[in-house]
Amino acid sequence: MNTVKWVGLRPTVTGSPRHVVKHLEDGTVEKLPPCNDLVNHSPDGFSWGYAGSGPAQLSFAILFDFYKDADKARMWYQKFKFKVISQLLERGGWVLTREEVEAALAGLKNCIE
Repeated sequence: MNTVKWVGLRPTVTGSPRHVVKHLEDGTVEKLPPCNDLVNHSPDGFSWGYAGSGPAQLSFAILFDFYKDADKARMWYQKFKFKVISQLLERGGWVLTREEVEAALAGLKNCIE
């Protein structure tokens, strides 16, 4: 089952962790796993809007969900963090579609070639 989009939810209570959910093709919604067992930048959870450890964890988790392959996610997640995750509004919610992730990755790959 493929993810159609990822949605970042800002906390309603100050100091609460940020949550990211994924919307699947069949209409179900699931919490995005942090994947700390594969890459452990931020045991405190996801973050976005800057280029730190929480955004690195989020970047890896999205790309692992996108590729379903840890090696491919490891290859691109730091570049994806700088290009996409660090640019998301820190205090707001956001939506990334599968197509937007594909386009960002294509742009990163074109820069290298």
